[in-house]
Amino acid sequence: MSSPGFGARARSLRKKLGLNPIQAALALNIKAPSRIEDMERTGVSPWTFEALESAYSAFLHAGPTSRGRNLLFGQLPISVARSLLRLSVEEIAERCGYSVSFWMRMEADHRPLRADVLKRLEADVKEEVRRTILKC
Repeated sequence: MSSPGFGARARSLRKKLGLNPIQAALALNIKAPSRIEDMERTGVSPWTFEALESAYSAFLHAGPTSRGRNLLFGQLPISVARSLLRLSVEEIAERCGYSVSFWMRMEADHRPLRADVLKRLEADVKEEVRRTILKC
């Protein structure tokens, strides 16, 4: 399905609802977030605008655990982990077993983070917060 302005309307809807491309892809059951970006850029989509609205709304109402793999604790961008752990992009990428360029794509929500890496980051952040609180 394609119509003039569809891509801009789709992008506007996604952003208005606070979804990143990975979350939008999860909402639509597609594996490649780049398909969301392509749809928004070209205006060509297998979904109607109403179908997008419905899928995005259902995704948001499903709760934080369904909202994407690149969110710490289902809420915070993974860049928060890097900041709280006081690591450079190079350091966190190496620590998690990724290249710097791939890590930067994950922080920009263009690539999904492996679940095991996310759990490890969440545990590291919890420990850092605990240590910080104990210092007070």
